[in-house]
Amino acid sequence: MGIRIQLFALVLAALFLPPVPGSFAQAADSGDDDIVTLKRALAEASYVGDAGCKACHAITDQFYLHTRHSKIFEHNPRDDMQARSCEACHGPGSAHAVDPGNRTTIIGFRFDSVAPVAMQNSTCLGCHNQGERIHWMSSMHNNQELSCSDCHNPMANFSQNGLLRKAAITEVCFGCHQEQRMQFRKRSHMPVPEGKMSCVDCHNPHGSSTDPLLKADTVNPMLTDVTFI
Repeated sequence: MGIRIQLFALVLAALFLPPVPGSFAQAADSGDDDIVTLKRALAEASYVGDAGCKACHAITDQFYLHTRHSKIFEHNPRDDMQARSCEACHGPGSAHAVDPGNRTTIIGFRFDSVAPVAMQNSTCLGCHNQGERIHWMSSMHNNQELSCSDCHNPMANFSQNGLLRKAAITEVCFGCHQEQRMQFRKRSHMPVPEGKMSCVDCHNPHGSSTDPLLKADTVNPMLTDVTFI
């Protein structure tokens, strides 16, 4: 029983390993040759169905089945691609099923994925391309080659909303913005640490028409809409 618990903990750590600062694009060993190999493998692969995925990724599936993605893809897909469930995002899985340890056969969304950030994000933007994300392509975060999965975990409900990597959006932001975390620890600060507001009350991390990713042209209009209780 002790060995099983240790194994379970190791698997969870591997599944939800946080991004490494300075390597968001992908690991250094993911060179151009690997990307070419990945694209060729995806072009030649065929869809195998999510039953095969779940047979190997049973623990991941236990987390995934509670997410909004699972509920839509598996129970109320809007098109044939969404109905493919796992392969709607990861691509056709036949080559991966033959050689599961080869990272050049499937689209991964970890920081060490062979799939370039542009490929990862285009998969997400295939569905999430409206509303707050209309400025994503020109945003600072996109220009810095952050991937959607640097902030989100589409495979588990770690947060109440948004499938974030952490329980609160502010903690996700502080993962990179260490200077801002320090500023909020000063005696005089906006009540973000107290939970009375969050980063996204003023900023749109998916992009805006301003460099600081503000939700308005200046800070002033937003301050008039904030009430602290």
